[in-house]
Amino acid sequence: MYRVVLPLRFPQVFPRWDGMQSLADILAHLGVGLVIALVLAKERPATEH
Repeated sequence: MYRVVLPLRFPQVFPRWDGMQSLADILAHLGVGLVIALVLAKERPATEH
C-alpha cells in the first residue's frame, strides 16, 4: 500500500521506487501471503458426527 496505492493517490508526498528496499517489501508481502495460503490449504481430518 505504501509503495503503490498512496504514491498513486498522493504523488507529491510519497517517494517513488526505492530499489532494493521496495523489492524487499514486495517479497516480504508475497512470502507472508504464501505462508497464509499454505496453512489454510492444509487438508484437515474429517470429523465424525
